[in-house]
Amino acid sequence: MKNKIYFADLTHTGTGVNANMFPLGIGLVAAYVAREMKDDFQVSIYKYPEELNQTLSEAAPSVLCLSNYAWNANLAYAFAENVKRNHPEVITVFGGPNFPIAPQLRKDFLAERPAIDFHIKWDGEYALVSLLRKLLNHDLDGDALKERETLSDNTCYLTGEGKYVEGPDHRVADLMTLPSPYLTGLFDKFFDSTLIPLLETTRGCPYSCTFCNDGHALRNRIYRKSEDIIREELRYIAIRSKDTVQRQLFFTDLNFGMYREDLASAETMRSVIDEFNWPDRFETSTGKSHPDRLLQVTKMVNDGGKGILKLGYSFQSTDSEVLGEIKRKNLSVDDLLGLRDYRFEQINANQEFFTELILALPGDNVEKHYNSLRDTIDVLGMNNIDIHQLTLLKGSVMADWDALGTRPQDQFDVRRRVFVGCLGAYDIGGETVPIAEIEDVVVGNSSLSFDDYLRCRITHLLIKIYIDHDPFNEVFGLVRGMGLSRFNLLLHLQDHFLRKYDSLSALIDSFVAGSQAPLFDDYDQINGFVNNLENIEKYVSGEYGQNELLTHRVKAYLECGDDMHEALREAAVSYIDGHGQLTDDIERYLEEGIRFSRLRRFDHLSYKTETAGEFTFDFLKAEELGYEVDPSTLKTTRVRLKAYYDSGDLETIDRLIDMYGIQTMRQIGKLFQRNNLLLLKRAVKEVELNEALER
Repeated sequence: MKNKIYFADLTHTGTGVNANMFPLGIGLVAAYVAREMKDDFQVSIYKYPEELNQTLSEAAPSVLCLSNYAWNANLAYAFAENVKRNHPEVITVFGGPNFPIAPQLRKDFLAERPAIDFHIKWDGEYALVSLLRKLLNHDLDGDALKERETLSDNTCYLTGEGKYVEGPDHRVADLMTLPSPYLTGLFDKFFDSTLIPLLETTRGCPYSCTFCNDGHALRNRIYRKSEDIIREELRYIAIRSKDTVQRQLFFTDLNFGMYREDLASAETMRSVIDEFNWPDRFETSTGKSHPDRLLQVTKMVNDGGKGILKLGYSFQSTDSEVLGEIKRKNLSVDDLLGLRDYRFEQINANQEFFTELILALPGDNVEKHYNSLRDTIDVLGMNNIDIHQLTLLKGSVMADWDALGTRPQDQFDVRRRVFVGCLGAYDIGGETVPIAEIEDVVVGNSSLSFDDYLRCRITHLLIKIYIDHDPFNEVFGLVRGMGLSRFNLLLHLQDHFLRKYDSLSALIDSFVAGSQAPLFDDYDQINGFVNNLENIEKYVSGEYGQNELLTHRVKAYLECGDDMHEALREAAVSYIDGHGQLTDDIERYLEEGIRFSRLRRFDHLSYKTETAGEFTFDFLKAEELGYEVDPSTLKTTRVRLKAYYDSGDLETIDRLIDMYGIQTMRQIGKLFQRNNLLLLKRAVKEVELNEALER
């Protein structure tokens, strides 16, 4: 009889399915074990804790393999503890990037988690098969193998006497030796309209960013799958996904579009889109060099489509001193001007121009962070900006600085908080267990105070409200066309107008309180808090620990509509006047432009109702020009404009609402975060002045 081996890449489900991706990492390992050890092991794979708990209640495996990521580490360990308590003979193997680099820290990690028998570092496919064969030679007695201090590639463990044993580093150099969990049918159970398919075409990253757990030198070499297999996997996924609610696809590649071979993958993706009309959304991490190739790949994927792939480049910072501290190599802003020009050529083609920035990196301060925002918003015209707080990820050089002896002069102010959405109360072995994932977030450094940090966070909220996906391009396009700074207009609004409006003032107070409340000084304090079932229930209900940027962006649109618009109008008038460029036409254009933007905006509460307004400027012409216009040339007789969605648009919106839900702030926030909001703007046409609206 075959031995049972369970593989689980668990996701938290306390506030909905959090890590809603196919379990690709552990699936690749499971598929390799299923092929190489088909006579010895019966393989099963799990994503949801509820399903794993049910299976464990029916039969314990010989080996339980669990993924270890920042977003599921404590959940996985709770299952390992329960299994070891009830079935001590079961061998538990963990693998994943949430594992320190320094050997002493690895030893400490395992000593603090005695329910882990073995932890695999780096690539897991060959390593696990090698370990399993050694275990079979010891009659699946993990303690016996440990007593001999047996070395196994990529495998770390503690002996019964507490001695740390670590096998040599090893990587999979030929991805074509690994069977596909898609093509072998292992993943068929996950095409459930909830999980997003995840695909790997390359593995590795040539860069050495200290904040990233792919920045280790061992990961620098790049390995690639053949284009034939990529095409076969894409078609397999498309056939099973094209008629589901879930119409997204993610590549795990760390630098997609940077390599010559990515042109072939982009062509393959385009052929799949043409054949299956799927996916609507394709996400990946784009490369850090070869901007012309990045642009070519984006054009190829998006040809004939609606913003399927973002045009993007992740900076993290544009400051040379900060980049030097984190050992990151970026293209310069000037290198990306070609991407900017293409973005503005496509101004009405719903093209997202994406970047990521990180606050509180070593050497960072308000001025440097704001200059990075000016570079991305003003110089490059980016319209989809994700600004992260720096977190210290296990497995990154930055998290292990002290143990590695590589810490720079800069000192961090580190607090602990619950990883947003990564929590719940779970039935594990008949017991209700409160579980939350904890992350170390940096809220300041020697040049960035906590007050500075909060000021920057307020700025980030305003970027999400006013800049992200161009909801007020009628105003910001005008400012750009006048040669003024869109970002400085935002700061002008923040410094002089936010507190004049009661609803906006309350919004900012709530945001700041929400940004401070979840922060704890030490682990004992936060662990004591989240181990209380009542507190976990408050996180689940949304009373504690929401994604403050997402939820307060939604709050702004739902609760601050009039003030949000009027504050921008007043700030723009003041800002332009301060530069000596205000005219009567511009002031009147700003008032109408605000009304026009509101007319078109997606509103999940009333999207099936048409809207209309009367205007004395030609905003349809202004839109063709990206709103970089002289308002005096757009004056017209009074016209009536109607904003609406056609039947195809309504079908898309209904599908997105079915997928994400609109019952809670978190759900609406996810809908905004995960989709191209440029596609959700209403179409506009001129109608007779007395034409009635359809409802």
